[in-house]
Amino acid sequence: MIATTGQWCAVTPEPSASETGPTYVCFTEPALNFERRSFILEVARTGVIGFEMRELSGPQSRDIATRATDALAHHCARPFAKAVSTAGDEAEFSTCPVDGGSTLAIGHARATAEEWFVSVAVLGTLVTPKVDPPPP
Repeated sequence: MIATTGQWCAVTPEPSASETGPTYVCFTEPALNFERRSFILEVARTGVIGFEMRELSGPQSRDIATRATDALAHHCARPFAKAVSTAGDEAEFSTCPVDGGSTLAIGHARATAEEWFVSVAVLGTLVTPKVDPPPP
């Protein structure tokens, strides 16, 4: 999956260090825009594919996250539920299961003292399901 990420990028994806290993980041081609702002594609070896929009105010990020949640809710097998976030007290994330065993996660959090970001991610997209061996 990491190798094919480049076909979605305007330039070669750049690895960005994270706690779980490199995350490959790029602007998409064609651009994925919302209200004249571009989403950034992020793909991690842990099975996460996400789109992130940065450099937002708190109210902007909350509005975009709410609108994304409303727009994508029809993909959920069950309604969105609030998720516990490790991104700080002000962060708000919701998740829902989707068909095939993946999880859709949408939310917003503070990136710096002044800036917020929005994340729309599918978790578990690269994980191969465990299959028990046939009985002897």
